[in-house]
Amino acid sequence: LQISERFAYLFIDEMQDTNELQYDLLEKIFDKNQVIIQRFGDPFQSIFEHGKLKWNPDSKSLPINFSNRFGENIAAVLRTVCEKNNASLKGNTNIESHKPILLIFDNPLDVLPKFANLITELKIGDKTILELANEEKKKDGLQRNRIKAVGWVGKEKDDGLLRLSSYYPSYEVKTSSGTHYKHSLFEYIRKSDIHSVQDCFDNIINAISNLLDRMGILYESRGSSLRYTKTRVESFLKDNYPEQTAKLRTKISEWSLNILKSTEDVNIETFNSIRDYINNDLSSLFMLDQTSESYKSFMMKPEIRTNDTKDTLNDPSRNIYKNETAEIEIATIHSVKGETHIATLYMETAYKGKSENQRIGAQLCGIPYQGKQEVTLMTLRMAYVAMSRPRYLLCFAIQKSNFQLLQRDKLSTLWDIIEI
Repeated sequence: LQISERFAYLFIDEMQDTNELQYDLLEKIFDKNQVIIQRFGDPFQSIFEHGKLKWNPDSKSLPINFSNRFGENIAAVLRTVCEKNNASLKGNTNIESHKPILLIFDNPLDVLPKFANLITELKIGDKTILELANEEKKKDGLQRNRIKAVGWVGKEKDDGLLRLSSYYPSYEVKTSSGTHYKHSLFEYIRKSDIHSVQDCFDNIINAISNLLDRMGILYESRGSSLRYTKTRVESFLKDNYPEQTAKLRTKISEWSLNILKSTEDVNIETFNSIRDYINNDLSSLFMLDQTSESYKSFMMKPEIRTNDTKDTLNDPSRNIYKNETAEIEIATIHSVKGETHIATLYMETAYKGKSENQRIGAQLCGIPYQGKQEVTLMTLRMAYVAMSRPRYLLCFAIQKSNFQLLQRDKLSTLWDIIEI
């Protein structure tokens, strides 16, 4: 293959998240006799394909048993909050992580305020957790928030079980399609929702599918008329206008860079460029009626004032909890995978009727899991991903009725326990 002649080495990161199609494609593209392939991944963090790994490290694999991200206090928890005994894991001796904290609550609405107080009070050296996070944010060209509160389940049916919305009632679910939650083009290109080129690509294709859906334009396939989805928009362009697909991808790269560099939540120059592209290029491909009210209202220019930028970024609908001093982003575990935080609050939620500690309470107490129940293994993978995000402070919120079933003396060796 020509591609194998171009490269001597192939490095693949996050290998545990490759699905079967991606894995097979990589195997076919690169000739193992010509290219040295190095794969990096952590099977303990496989949370996207329900733990069904296509890739499994073989006997020749070299283990990485230390973390550069967090210190020994956090590593001690992750040795057993893991689908297998992870006793060899070592923390970074140069990082002074605080001893993890269990927040025991009656009312979930008390959890975020308590966490906000902790990050303003607890210190690493001579600086508070919040001060360290603010310093990190200033150094980051994208100005990303490094203090987050995460959970497994966002907002589902009202069944009385714990969700992210139990802790933060304004929590807004972010769907892959976005069709039901955004009403105008500019809502799809907010900087607060875009952290990568892929985010920008997904949001813009979702915006196009939303516009087509609003205007009643259907996707014709095998004699059936279907509503446009993100996947169908991509298929339509790829199958019928491959040159336009390439042009769109190039433009999205430019737009994403402009959005990420901007200090505004909605960059007007980028918005105008995207709107012009839809008006001039896509409109004719999809036969869009630009005079229709649906089209005009969706493409309407936002009213932005420079002194409103901070308030827009921290609007409750953007999943940001804030008090007088701190801002905490609320997110699902899936959405923060791969990130490094200064501090992470992991809030228990109910998955298939049970909260995390009801399945992995023994592992929180320092006892390795030896069973094979898939839902428990998945719970451990989710917890492992969430609890391995922070550098300095890990907190885990547990409802008091659940906490009373755990062994406090064993917990206290790994956790500080605070009852709210």
